Amino acid sequence: MDKWVSNQFLSHQSKGMKHFTDVATVFGEKKIMVPATAAVWAAGLCLKNEILSTTAFNSCKALITGGLLVEAIKIGAGRSRPDTDRGPWHYSAFGGNNNSTKSLPSGHAFVSWAIFTPFAQEYSKWLYAIPVSVSIARMYRNRHWFSDVVLGSGIGYFAGLYFQKRKNQKIIYTGNGIVIRF
Repeated sequence: MDKWVSNQFLSHQSKGMKHFTDVATVFGEKKIMVPATAAVWAAGLCLKNEILSTTAFNSCKALITGGLLVEAIKIGAGRSRPDTDRGPWHYSAFGGNNNSTKSLPSGHAFVSWAIFTPFAQEYSKWLYAIPVSVSIARMYRNRHWFSDVVLGSGIGYFAGLYFQKRKNQKIIYTGNGIVIRF
């Protein structure tokens, strides 16, 4: 389906969708969303709003744990991005930090799903419209294959859901690695 979905997006480009995807992509940017989530957590603490601070902290935990997995897969798989014109089956395992071979899974989709899943679970399922928009934008802008987005979204969703459903999970870093306490 990767090639077919890519062709559908490429053959239906419009100025309006370009503007929409410019905005949507921002909600998957690590350098914007990580500080924003930390700010929401801090605001929840300052306002003594335990639900808000716990939900934001769960988003942070999902970002940390899932982010490690996403980066390991990106480096290990070395899948080429659609805009490189190498096709969906081109892989260069352990290709280093070359961004053109870090397509699988989508980091933007992961970030948005990891952050917004705890909030959607706590406040409103309508918030899922944001990570869905990010996921669509990544394919529309020809930066990811369909399967990249599905995997990134799935990792983000399940990481966010895991920590939101188990609100008292503790992540501890020891000298030997990361431990998740139940």
